Amino acid sequence: MRGFYRKPTGRIVTQLALHLFTACAGLALLLATDSLPLAAVGMALFSAGQIGVATNTHTSAHYATSHRRWVNRALTYLGYPLFMGLGATYWWHKHNVRHHGSPNVIEIDEDAQLRPWFAFTQADVRAAGPLLRFYYRVQWVLLPAIALMGLQLQLNSLRHLGRVVWSRQRFGLVHWLDLGMLALYWGLWVGVPLLFLPVASVLIFTVLRLVIVSVALFSIFSPAHVPAEASAVQHAMRGSDPVRLQTATTLNFRTGWLGRWLISGLQHQIEHHLFPGISHVHYPAMSPLLASYCARHGYPYRTLGWGEALWKTLGNFLRPKDLDTSLAEPA
Repeated sequence: MRGFYRKPTGRIVTQLALHLFTACAGLALLLATDSLPLAAVGMALFSAGQIGVATNTHTSAHYATSHRRWVNRALTYLGYPLFMGLGATYWWHKHNVRHHGSPNVIEIDEDAQLRPWFAFTQADVRAAGPLLRFYYRVQWVLLPAIALMGLQLQLNSLRHLGRVVWSRQRFGLVHWLDLGMLALYWGLWVGVPLLFLPVASVLIFTVLRLVIVSVALFSIFSPAHVPAEASAVQHAMRGSDPVRLQTATTLNFRTGWLGRWLISGLQHQIEHHLFPGISHVHYPAMSPLLASYCARHGYPYRTLGWGEALWKTLGNFLRPKDLDTSLAEPA
């Protein structure tokens, strides 16, 4: 009745076009200048556009851009495999199915399974051997490895397609499109530039691009689930109340106008987790209604500042949080 299930396709596609324009403007400046300061400006513009494309595509990947399924899929293939080198079928499986269905559920949610590189909870520390347990005390020294997250997602996309073939599942049209778009990504973003530019320039751009998007994605997605306030649970503990599971394991965070523009509603993670099929443009209007509902029915609804949430995210790598056993109890 409030229109939240209306898909404002034109508005979302216009936002995507502006993000693409920003990325293209930055790329054009990079190609046109020999000045290091101007090249830095160009890289900043390209990175801002790239982050905007990634977060806007996240809405399409949840089928929340258009009422037409094929439009959402087409935009997902454009934004993820073709523009980011991230497999669409992998994202649908890893993010839409596993993460949204079981956020911070250790045995299911891939985002909460960081071993052996990092301990996400104290249970990970206790389950480790003596040497690994000692390393987990100082695991924060490897935090710069988040710069490799983008590359890991790209490799996981290829592994996912490989597993579909290996398990003799039906390799359908969605997988062929995914594979074709990933091949086109490497051809357009690496192969073609190598025909005209020095190898070193292409390599530096590719590495910088992956590092910046990795840090950005970590800074956008992790504050919603990594701080100690966001419960982590084992499969047997998650209980039977889906609203309680989503609100206990998820946090919102506040951003300024630039952050709101770049991250396409992802600061409203509680709204998104409860209503992933609703377009991100509706989340600000939904927020006070949902906060009131949670308060009336005893569900947690927490909002942190973005800086505070990031600080607490890093703090969880200094001291991993305990598992929340209360979710196994009746609400």
